[in-house]
Amino acid sequence: MRADFDMSDVNGLADALEVQERTLPFRAETLVRAETAHGMGLSIANAPYLTGALRASHTMDVNGGGEVITGEFGPEIHYARFVHDGTSRMAPRPYLGRAMDVIEDQFPDRVRILIDDLGPG
Repeated sequence: MRADFDMSDVNGLADALEVQERTLPFRAETLVRAETAHGMGLSIANAPYLTGALRASHTMDVNGGGEVITGEFGPEIHYARFVHDGTSRMAPRPYLGRAMDVIEDQFPDRVRILIDDLGPG
């Protein structure tokens, strides 16, 4: 009995995995950046509008590059928390919480897609 094995398939797979390994950190950061921007957009769209200052004060920041990549977004204006959480004289308007709910629901699926794309070729 004779068995022949073509190493070109294994070498091709190894090359494909090496390329994926090199590009994964960039792709992961791109994913976090996109989801952070999406969340910020939702927060701005859902924020109550009176003068526009609350919506205009939103910022976002993505940090990382090692094993942890973090994305943060939200309003910077001093009264944002009172609008979101409410006060004794005003009902809460949880615009930021709604944005986070959407991101928390979608993010795991987006990570799964990123991981599934790691397959060869």
